[in-house]
Amino acid sequence: MLFCSSCKNHMKITERCENGERKIIYECKKCSVVQECTKTKFMIKTYNRKEFLDTKYNKTKVNDNTLPTKKIKCPHCSKKNTNPYEIKYINNYYCINVICKECYESWLY
Repeated sequence: MLFCSSCKNHMKITERCENGERKIIYECKKCSVVQECTKTKFMIKTYNRKEFLDTKYNKTKVNDNTLPTKKIKCPHCSKKNTNPYEIKYINNYYCINVICKECYESWLY
């Protein structure tokens, strides 16, 4: 936690893009003093769709009563069931991952 040198107020962490370069800075909420952060780095990970469609955990997820359900036809086994689904955030997009109750396969809807 960092405090402003002029007004002793708490400084918040923000991100700025200058000349195509992303920077993390500390900015005072009260007097707008700006100080560059040198200890923090950006880490960006791009996820593959297959990482989220892994079927090894689907057998336990199918019986989870906390997941919402939707009546939909499975593209793998062609059976229409009330299948559970999860909402996932993949590469800056929200996706619906549906899990089949019959064949335990999952797909993005």
